[in-house]
Formats: sequence, structure tokens, C-alpha cells
Amino acid sequence: IEELVRSYPAVRDVAAFAAPNNLGIDQLWIAVVRAPDFDEAALIQILTPKIQGKVRALYLAAIPRNDMGKIRRDELKKMVATDQPTH
Repeated sequence: IEELVRSYPAVRDVAAFAAPNNLGIDQLWIAVVRAPDFDEAALIQILTPKIQGKVRALYLAAIPRNDMGKIRRDELKKMVATDQPTH
């Protein structure tokens, strides 16, 4: 998924991760660092034929990484945990 999103030229960086929704079911998320000419509709058009199901997006200035450059997916999960709607 990351490679697919990264293939869109207006994406500077991306990280895919799963985070549970308010029902405890994992949802697919992508954290995206956008270039100035980013077009969300164009990215959705690229993703839709390749990915079945809903993908939620989180837009950031930078993807959190550790000192070795590894993506801090735990931090991404924490970011979206407070952003989940409750029913």
C-alpha cells in the first residue's frame, strides 16, 4: 500500500498502519505528507481499483520515525485513537 501511495507524485512520504475503530475492529489508515500540488481526489482514484474497503487518511507535516528511520506506527495509532468517532 505504501508503494502504491508513494507512486503518486504529490506524496512526499507515506506510512500505512492499522488502528482499531471504536468497535475494536482494525481499519486501514495511511499517514501522508503532501506536496503543495497534492490532490486528494486523484489519490483516491489511484487507490480505489487497487484496495478493497475503506482507507482513512491522516495528513501530517512529517511521518514520525525513530533514530534508525523506522516508522513509529505506535505514534500514528495514538494520533488517530483520539480522532475516532463514537457511536
